[in-house]
This record gives sequence, structure tokens and C-alpha cells, in this order.
Amino acid sequence: MKIALACSTFPPDGANGGTATFYSELARALASLGHDVLVVTLTTGEACSEIVGGVRVERIYFDESQYQNLQLLGFVPFTAWYMSRAVHLYKHSIALLKEFKPDILECHEHGFFGLLLQSKDYPMIVRCLCPAFQSMALNGDDKRFPVDTNLIAALEIAFLQRADALTCPSSSLAGIVSEKTGIPLKRFEIIRNPLALEAAVPCTTGERNFPRLTYVGRVEHLKGCDLLVEIMPDVLKSFPGATLTFIGEDGKSPGMENGFSQQLRLRAGELGCADRLTFAGLIPRSQLAGRIREADVAIFPSRYDSSPYACLEAMSFGMPVVASNVGGIPEYVENGITGMLFESENAASLADAVVTLCRDTELRHKIARAGQESVGSKCNPRAVGVKTQELYEITLQEFKNDSQRASKANLLDDRVIAALLSAFDDLVETPYYRERLDSELQSHMEEVYQSGVRAGFRAGRRSVASNPAGAMIDGIKFLARSYKKKL
Repeated sequence: MKIALACSTFPPDGANGGTATFYSELARALASLGHDVLVVTLTTGEACSEIVGGVRVERIYFDESQYQNLQLLGFVPFTAWYMSRAVHLYKHSIALLKEFKPDILECHEHGFFGLLLQSKDYPMIVRCLCPAFQSMALNGDDKRFPVDTNLIAALEIAFLQRADALTCPSSSLAGIVSEKTGIPLKRFEIIRNPLALEAAVPCTTGERNFPRLTYVGRVEHLKGCDLLVEIMPDVLKSFPGATLTFIGEDGKSPGMENGFSQQLRLRAGELGCADRLTFAGLIPRSQLAGRIREADVAIFPSRYDSSPYACLEAMSFGMPVVASNVGGIPEYVENGITGMLFESENAASLADAVVTLCRDTELRHKIARAGQESVGSKCNPRAVGVKTQELYEITLQEFKNDSQRASKANLLDDRVIAALLSAFDDLVETPYYRERLDSELQSHMEEVYQSGVRAGFRAGRRSVASNPAGAMIDGIKFLARSYKKKL
């Protein structure tokens, strides 16, 4: 079978992200089963074509500055960003897909990444990792950017509803997406995140700086990083040598002057434990295993997570973990057996779980061994590859047997795609307004923002659920036209 996988990032890009890890593991698993696999992905490094583990990887260069005029869409910054990726992917991958002629294509749903790649020539499998409408709501962005959130939700929902098949890493996420989109729960195939086992690490105790606590992931509110700072005074009472290391990208939403780590540093200063915190930032993926192995306990206090890859990786190393009891985490971590679960957003519950685990060497050893065995069983790459292959075969056969597929309306037909690309290019190619930044122009742009909300998106707000693409096109055209008139 010829399988195309479209993803926003792929190792070594993607640092510690779950998207990169998932598609790397899946691609290798499918290739090992004898399939011809093509990965199409974006990169901020050099564009290249290479073979990685028997998989053909086409890296498309994505220069964010090329889309700097999207700042004109200031009231929908997330939609503008996601749309820039979707448009760029389409422009630079459509020829690759025509040449490859895939039997099936899979991509993820976050930020409607594969929006423009739906085709009557092959079925599309959509992998639910964590929809943007879910993460934005949990981060409070739905209140700061309501038009933005509604438009993204409409585009993601329309994209998901038109998928030929859907997969999820957890039943929890499947339930959330089903309720939001109206897609029957039975349409979601639960396929666990694949992950190869790593060599176990010995549990340590009694050292001067014990315990070395580590968090891996994006440093942001959604991931519960603030809770880690809050528990440090209690942990230090029991273990005066305790340290806490954050490994991952510093979260920063539109409108934020500083990253989330700055808030954590300030709070740690108030609690008198700032000297116990280290922010390692993004590190090369090749160094991640070594950094995790330096820890004694790995903690994942997410406010929501469908199935955190960083947690699974720590477990695969034989590292004892503490995680919140939300989302799909309990489907991977069994409390007291393969890890310690605590009540989400409850700092006292988290502190108790961490201290309990650190005090009991035998329990840490037991949990570390059981956690690694659990990952080896639930997340075995070959087993995941076989289950995915079976879904592909069924979906492909149903697609071939559907005599009506040629007449079915896609989310975006060729005419709508052409209109969208034209409007997008019109805005991107407009002289960048910051080159003529003055008080008069700044004032004018604020008027354009508001006018865009009132006029360009007025129809979109009424019909965004039925015509999200039209709403986006209208908004882009309005802003480009208004700005050009000013110039």
C-alpha cells in the first residue's frame, strides 16, 4: 500500500512534541510492514528529501516571516497562523502527492492542518491529537479571541466531519471530539500512541540533591506547570535538596509580552524557591533521553491531555511518573501500579503524590518496572502499525466501493481553494505595513481590525458553521482591500 502522512513536524524537528514522535513511530512501523510510506512535513530548517528508517521524508521549508502580513488579521491571530501552514502545505505538497499517487493519506486535525488536502482521489484518515478548539478553551484564549476560536472550531469540525476515518489515542478524547462535532462515537477508532521501549534507568535515593524532579513539555498554563512551582515549598520541607527542571518550549500566546516561564520565576521568588528551579528550554531530541535519565521522578500535571508522549517516554525509560487524572492519562497510567495519579489542579494532591513516591524506594522501583512493561504492551509500534494497517485496508475498500464519492461535496472544492489562495496571496504580497509604521497608520489599522470584525466577518459569524471557508476568505479579502486603499 502507498501511504502518505502529512504532519506539521517530524524528527529531528519538533523537539519534544507529540506530533513529531507519533508520526515518526507510525511511519517506521508501517514501513516495517512492507508499505511504501511518504511523509510530507514542514520545517524551519533546510528543505530536503531524505530516507529515514526506510521512510521517504519530504521536508518543506516554512518561513514564518513570509506571512508577516498576517498580523493584519490581528483579531484572529491563531486562525491566521494555522491557515498560513495549511496554505503553505497545500502549495508545496500537491505536486508531491500527484507524483506519489497515494492509496491513502493520513494527517492530524490540530489547526485544520490538512484542510486543503482532502481529495476525491484517495481517502483521508484524520488523527485526533488535540483539537485547537480544545486547547484554546483550556488556555482561556476563547475569551480573549472569541471570533478566532469560533472560526477555528468551525474549520476543524468541518474538516473532521468530512474525514473518511478517524483515529484517537484515547477514549476520553474521542468522547470530547464526538460531542463537539456531532460525529458518532463509534466512528472513532482508538489506536494508542506507538512508542519503542528504551533502556531502563536505575532509581536513586539518599543523594544530597534528591529528588531531582523533571517536567518535559511546553511550559504553559494548560500543562499545569504553575502547580509544580506551588508544591515546591512542601516538597522542600521533606527533601531540602529537591530540585525542579523544566524541559521544553516556553509557552507564549498572542498578546503576551513574556513567556509563561517568567510568571513561574516570579511566583517561585515569592515562595522562596527560585534557586531550586531550572529552565532548560528546548533541547535537541537526541539529548532528551539523557536529560530524563538524570531525573528521579518525572511529573506531568496537565489540566488536559489525550495521552502525553513525554509521560509515555519517561515510562519507557523505566522512570517513575506522577501525572494528573484527566483526559486520556488514566488510560495509560494506572494509579499506584504504573504511576501515581493526583487530582487535577489540586496542588496538595500533587505534593502528596510526589512526596509519597520519593519516600518509598521500593514503590518507585515497582512503579518504574510496571510502567515500562505497560508502555511496551499498550504502545508496541508493530501492534499499532498492524491495527492502523487494518483500518487503512477497510477504509480504502469502502472508498473504492462508494460509487457516489465523486459527487460528494468536499469542504473545499477547486473553485473555493483557488479563491482562498488568491485572497491569501493578495494579503501576503501587500507591502508590509510595519515598514511605514506611524501613529496615523497604527490608528487606521485598529479601525481596519474593528471593521473587519463588523463587516468582513459579520456574515461569517452568522454562517461560520455552514461556510467557514467563505468566512475566512471574506475576512482576508476585506483586510487586504482596506489596507491597499489606505496605501
